[in-house]
Amino acid sequence: IRHAFMARKATIVRRLEVRQAADAKARELVGIQQQIQLANSSMQGAVPGSPYFNDANAHHKMQLLQMDQERLEMEASMSDEQATQSADHAKEVAAILKQEVARLAKIRKEEWILSMMSLAVSMRDSARDVKLVWEKSSSDNISK
Repeated sequence: IRHAFMARKATIVRRLEVRQAADAKARELVGIQQQIQLANSSMQGAVPGSPYFNDANAHHKMQLLQMDQERLEMEASMSDEQATQSADHAKEVAAILKQEVARLAKIRKEEWILSMMSLAVSMRDSARDVKLVWEKSSSDNISK
């Protein structure tokens, strides 16, 4: 059962690590989305090539941000799926551990009942022996 508890602990640690990685990807994705929104708002509708457009590399930067966004969306989705699978695995291990603990508790209860019955029988025999000793000693004292 010690191994079962260690396996449970390992799955919980794994679940936590995978969930933290998925959350980090989600935060990174939110950061990219905010950068895209900021870049769109800073352009204020200016068209590249117009005299009001200050950044010649803005279109290229926007494409890079959008590529990063697509990559991060895919990575975040995969990380979230891994976190879900890890959580499901942790639940399976927990269910198995719970069944194992219940099985061992049942066995120990049955063993305890049998040992109590054995103890009661030996106490009864001991009491009977003590009674016989007292009866014999009292009958010896009466006959003298």
